Amino acid sequence: MASMNHQTHDTLIRAFGPDDYEQMAAVSNAAYSDAEGRPVMPVRAQDMREGDEGRPPFVRFGRWVALTNGKVAKLSVASVANL
Repeated sequence: MASMNHQTHDTLIRAFGPDDYEQMAAVSNAAYSDAEGRPVMPVRAQDMREGDEGRPPFVRFGRWVALTNGKVAKLSVASVANL
């Protein structure tokens, strides 16, 4: 019978900050890329920042970052419009 290995990771979930846009754009471009690794729908950190800053006040919005062993492991976004 094969042995099972178990590895524990230190994971921290925190609020997204202004310094996270570059990493978020890189993760998004990598996640949505073709077989050669080229982004299918390229995004730029500046475009994301401008979109967040231009969001109407009636839209509740937040982003979070999960860090595993000090590196970005996941990004999450949530928004709700109160019309």
